[in-house]
Amino acid sequence: MLFVLFHSKAAPRDSLRFVFQGSFGDFEEAVAIAADPLGDVYIIDRGRNSLQKFSRGKLVASLEGYGWSDVEFADPRDVSVPSGLDVFVADYGNHRVQRYDRQLAHLSTLSTWFETGADRFGFPVSIAVSSSGELYVVDGQLQRVLKFATDGSYVRSLGGYDAGKGRLLQPNRVRLQANQLVLVSDGDRVVLFDQMGNFIGDYGSGIFHGVRGIAAADSVVFIVDDSAITVGEPIKNVFYERAPLSSVEKFFLNGNGSERITDIALFRNTLYILTVHHVYLFSIHI
Repeated sequence: MLFVLFHSKAAPRDSLRFVFQGSFGDFEEAVAIAADPLGDVYIIDRGRNSLQKFSRGKLVASLEGYGWSDVEFADPRDVSVPSGLDVFVADYGNHRVQRYDRQLAHLSTLSTWFETGADRFGFPVSIAVSSSGELYVVDGQLQRVLKFATDGSYVRSLGGYDAGKGRLLQPNRVRLQANQLVLVSDGDRVVLFDQMGNFIGDYGSGIFHGVRGIAAADSVVFIVDDSAITVGEPIKNVFYERAPLSSVEKFFLNGNGSERITDIALFRNTLYILTVHHVYLFSIHI
């Protein structure tokens, strides 16, 4: 399958080719996906209140169940696995971020629900963790991103009411590119910040329609919205590809409208497309 080249403010590059490779998983309401540096894949199934780990398409570990213990969740929303050693989960209804090891044994909890200072987050809807362990949390209550150091101490806020043009209105995903660029999906755009919380610009305003997922490689970023998959370089405001969702949905819809794309992830030259019920794999050829 060949995507049509689309570019802006940049010289053309060779068109990317995406080849369907297969699928795995059987979920009730999957909402987030992450791939670690070793190639293992982690899924948040909101419908089952579960975290599931897959290795080569096979389920190898899971935590499941509604509750408040360290191995239960209340409406989990996102997962981050930056190093392959630690797994972080945004546990929305429990107002906390959970940290597990590779075997999904609980390690620690971060919650500022009962705090009254600048570090308080109410409902974490998304998380991203740098390779050095810095944590970014999207606070669904105050519509901002909070940054925490490796020891859990509060560092700063991004996109809050005082952020000017970088003010976030509907943040629902945060991802990092090369541990330098902070990308936050905000309705119909992606907002860019540096590590110090400075607003850099926005990406895709007037082009995107309801951003669902972001997957960042070293040089390019893949973004899925309600109508297309885009490949580009946000820091340069460049768009290389914009292909309609029908280009990939034809491989798995088969009349099943419930197979809605909810998130994407990258590992080397493989793009993982998460739908409500399954994961679909496409190899990327440049």
